[in-house]
Amino acid sequence: MPAGTEIRVDLLGPLRLRVGAAEVAAGPPRQRALLGFLAASVGRTVSRDDLVDAVWGEAPPASAPRNAQTYVSGLRRLLREHAAPAVLVTAGTGYRLELPDSAVDTRRAQLLLDDAAALVRAGRGGESVGTWRSALRLWQGTPFADVAAPYVAAERGRLTALRLTGVEGLASALLAAGRAEEAAAVLAEATAEHPLHERLIELTMRAFQQLGRTGDALALYTRTSTALADRLGLDLTPGLRALHAELLADRGRATPAERHPGLPKRGGFRGRAAELAGLTARLDAHRDAGRPLIFAVDGPPGVGKTAFAVELAHRVRDRFPDGAHFLNLRGHRPDRDPMTPEQALRQLLGALGVDAGDRAQDEQAAAYRSALAGKRALVVLDDAIRVEQVRPLLPGTGGSLVLVTSRIRLAGLAARDGAVRVPLSPLPDEDARHLLADVLDADPAVLAELAALCGNLPLALTLTAARAQADPAGLVAELRTHRERLLGDEDGLRAVFSWSLAGLSARARELFALLGLHPGGAVTPPVAGALLDVPVPVARKLLDELATASLLDWGRKRTYRAHDLVRLYSTDLATGLPPGARAAAEDRLFRFALHTARAAHRRAFPLRGLPGERFPAALEHAPVPPLAFADEREALAWYEAERESLADLVRRAAARGRDDVAAWLPLVLADFLRGTREAPQIFRLSAAAARRAADHRAHALATLYLGDSMFPDGASRRAAVSLQEAFTLASTGPGHDRAETAYVLGLAAPPGSLRSVRLLTSAAKIYAERDDREGRASALLALGSTQAKRGNVAAAIDSLRAALTLVDGDRAEMTRRQLDTMNSTQP
Repeated sequence: MPAGTEIRVDLLGPLRLRVGAAEVAAGPPRQRALLGFLAASVGRTVSRDDLVDAVWGEAPPASAPRNAQTYVSGLRRLLREHAAPAVLVTAGTGYRLELPDSAVDTRRAQLLLDDAAALVRAGRGGESVGTWRSALRLWQGTPFADVAAPYVAAERGRLTALRLTGVEGLASALLAAGRAEEAAAVLAEATAEHPLHERLIELTMRAFQQLGRTGDALALYTRTSTALADRLGLDLTPGLRALHAELLADRGRATPAERHPGLPKRGGFRGRAAELAGLTARLDAHRDAGRPLIFAVDGPPGVGKTAFAVELAHRVRDRFPDGAHFLNLRGHRPDRDPMTPEQALRQLLGALGVDAGDRAQDEQAAAYRSALAGKRALVVLDDAIRVEQVRPLLPGTGGSLVLVTSRIRLAGLAARDGAVRVPLSPLPDEDARHLLADVLDADPAVLAELAALCGNLPLALTLTAARAQADPAGLVAELRTHRERLLGDEDGLRAVFSWSLAGLSARARELFALLGLHPGGAVTPPVAGALLDVPVPVARKLLDELATASLLDWGRKRTYRAHDLVRLYSTDLATGLPPGARAAAEDRLFRFALHTARAAHRRAFPLRGLPGERFPAALEHAPVPPLAFADEREALAWYEAERESLADLVRRAAARGRDDVAAWLPLVLADFLRGTREAPQIFRLSAAAARRAADHRAHALATLYLGDSMFPDGASRRAAVSLQEAFTLASTGPGHDRAETAYVLGLAAPPGSLRSVRLLTSAAKIYAERDDREGRASALLALGSTQAKRGNVAAAIDSLRAALTLVDGDRAEMTRRQLDTMNSTQP
């Protein structure tokens, strides 16, 4: 790069473009936004589509791609005018800003923060202070302060988090060096901007502790605890609570109650009125003072089990004069093993003032039961992982109440210990909106959409509310197209869901990931078996394991369902599967759907043979046996239950490049789709897939069905064009099939019309000439039906008798019934 033409772009404040020593105006607002996005992605190719989405949003005008090109040309011209080199290059269908990392302040900041962290890891924390400070000095205000574009909110959030990482690093290094006064000054500004950031609060309390300002540290703890509970319904982290206890001990006034606190503070709890009222009523009715009452609360991760149990405990606390105790059993913690019964008993005995000493677990349990015998105490056992962990912690006698929460359905507690199961689901719509409204100042429509995107799951609502403080509408716009961002990272929903998976069998974890390939809301054991390539009983057992862990729920008619965000997590895991395993599982699923659809059609429409039942040879292999149907009702019920999933499978197959499946699955479903609203769209997908696959037979059939499907919508002209195209394809195209054309057109013609009779008669004749017994039987059965509708019963009887010599099984039985009915009407 020639001397004096160094290019720099600053994003950590107002956007600035510098060429050499001069600051250059970057142009109109959208051109500035485009430059900012390319600079944030420096060195990486950004596709034109991603650029348009970032600058114009999810519904860009048709002119957006052309305008993007215009703005790129404007930036190039601007740089040329200032003798800058050609750093904005076209790469394929995208653009790349070719600058060194040092040219963009966000990259310089990241490199400096990485260097500082490396010094700390190397035991050179004192030396890291200057590097932390150098990184933080790059921030000149709010990132992208004068840029308005859809991508800005996410980038601003990322860079704000990056700055806080630097503040934490600098404060920690200063504290380690004994420079508490400097650390407190650094932290004061950050905590003023982020008063609920718990790591900043902890570091500030540490600074106050070093400075001998214990009272200030305790006051800060109290303010933060109250604000977190009131605004977000959250309790403080274990680290902060431990520091609080340490500070109290420093002042020499820690009491046993403070070292063994009872219930966590209640937060801004919302909803669950019916459940709370029901359990309170049960408690009112519990007259057996000699036996404790047990409520076992379960539900999927993030549904708010702990918050519910704490809220209920506070509401009934006054009924239990002999104390309230809360114990986290750590059933699903990645950083620590679940608490053993012995560990739990030791803590509970300590809270009761009983010395556990060196007693064995059985002796501890006896001492615990003895301490609570005849008393009315409240015990909350949070995050249990199995019944065996909980049972030793249950009081033996007395009028105590035990609240157990778990992601696992603890059926044994109900069966043997008389526990009342309390299943929790996501919040109702109104409660979810109110929970967000307590925290966010936003339009009701924005809150409603944000709640829906979160699936009304309390944890998702709480985490998302914290992210949406600055721009709720902007976050909603982002999540509409990138809902997977709700999962977060190592401390978000993704982590919470992963903890539930960690304790399951390897095959259950594998199945959960493969379920992300299934597009439907409900899954059945046969579908799960197809995905995992295991027998149906094995698949059912694994689905039950997932449901017991609350990652799935038992649905109606032997189905299993997952919450939207759990499905989103499953889909996320599926993308990480080895490509070969993913492709093989999808192939099994596609073929299972094809062959099951054919079996359903043959049972539901035994007198309507369908050309779509005749797959190409390459699709005839079924690695997993399809479902079998007892009768027409069962086959039709299957289609209604799987209707949306089948349509989604067609779209999935087309998106995955499986044009053979995308072409033929709609064809075998043609009679099910007849008259439905989605039929034209599905048959368009089928025709397009068949065209790409050069499958002329499928193309002709799909175009025929497309034309037929458009008549009910009044689109008769388009339908006629489609039917004429199909006739031409089938009659003259490669691999043409005049019999199928005549047969499908005969079915599409008005029932009982002369056109239908002529076409079906022609089809039966062509099938007979080629000795196609199945095709001729289908044409004759359809012909008999349309002749009967015309009132020509005698001709109909002749057609059905001829068909009867060609069919067997259900079709033969149905044909005999029709013949008996028709014969009974003859003189």
